[in-house]
This record gives sequence, C-alpha cells and structure tokens, in this order.
Amino acid sequence: MGFYVAQPEDTNNAIQEYINQFNDSRFFLDKKSRLLDTFVNSLKTIPITTGETFYRGRLLDEGKSNYESKDLQAPPENLVGVGRLNPRRIRYLYVTEHDYTAAAELRPWISAVVGIATAIPKYDFEVLDFVPTQEERERKNSYKRQLSEMFSRPVRPNIADVEYLATQSIAEYVKQRGIGGIRYQSAVDPKGVNYCLFDPECMEITFSHYLQINNVEYGITKAP
Repeated sequence: MGFYVAQPEDTNNAIQEYINQFNDSRFFLDKKSRLLDTFVNSLKTIPITTGETFYRGRLLDEGKSNYESKDLQAPPENLVGVGRLNPRRIRYLYVTEHDYTAAAELRPWISAVVGIATAIPKYDFEVLDFVPTQEERERKNSYKRQLSEMFSRPVRPNIADVEYLATQSIAEYVKQRGIGGIRYQSAVDPKGVNYCLFDPECMEITFSHYLQINNVEYGITKAP
C-alpha cells in the first residue's frame, strides 16, 4: 500500500463525492471511486493474533438473571439489524479493545447491567486500520483522521439504514480485498477502539463479568 499526502479539502471532497453517489444507487462497488482507490487503499493493515483478548457486551434483558457465553456470540442472521458496517441480516462480529467501550457502545441507561464476554481469536488474520495516531489527529492534512471521523460520526437512529450506507460499502470493499475486518474509532467512547470482523465465528466468545452503569454524561450546548 502506498503513502498519500492530501489537503483537507481534497479528502473532504472525496468523502462527499462518495456519499453523494448513494443519492442515485445503493450499489456501485464496480464504479471507480477516488475515496476507495486513493485514500482507503493507502491505509495499512495490522495483525490480529491468537494471543490477544477483545471484548463484547450485551445489555441484560428484562427478566434475565444471567448470561452464558452463547448469549454474547454474533446474533443469528434473522436477528441482525442494520449496523455501522453491516447491512441488515449480514452477520459480522463487533468487538472492542476494552470492556468499558463494549458497554458504552450499547448506549446503556443509568442502572443498566451489561454482560461482558472476552473474545479471543481462533486464528491469525489482518484488519484494515482506520484509527489515526496522535500525530495524525493533530496534523491538519491527515486524511486518515478525516476517514476516521467518517466512521465514528454519530447517526440518527431513525434513518441509520440510510446514513450507514457509505461505511457499509467501504466495509464490503475491504472484505472483497480479502482482509479480515476493520479497526475504527468508537463514536461514543473517545478513547475506545472497535473492530468489525467479517467472519462472525473467528473468535472464541466466553462470558466474563457484568458491568453496571452508574452515570451517563452528555455534552450539551445551545443550538444555533
């Protein structure tokens, strides 16, 4: 993969051009795309090895007293809703680097209980890394920072199936290249890192512990 230097306006234009294509069609991976061909292709992969530990979370359902390991596996196809990187009914495995992030990603309420499982890779593979380093976050012309913001941008729940189309198509492009998944910044935990793994059975899921939510913080300003 090559090294690419871009001006912020150039990256913003490429991202907007890519998003605008969905105004006409939901499927166009056979078309040329500056965002994919230039920017995404310049990102590097990182290895995921069997010695690492990741985490998954699930809100404890009302009337449920405990979870077993099977309860925290990737859901069956008929229960898979639309996600940031997966269309409805497409099974991917989402994991995080820390249990706190796994709980935060569920948007829990105060007093909610979250079951946490460890996720250990069954085999070695690689993921494409969309998470910028600290130096890349501070650099004005960092296209990786701008791509990361695209992946961690909050969406409106009532139209998530539309607003997720761009990131879902990027995931499909990465998957078609034979890469095992995507590493990206959490939208709800500023220090958190998420993984979307294309093989939903690539990790051994084992129930670990529970977390209880004691407080939820909001940053609120007056709207213009």
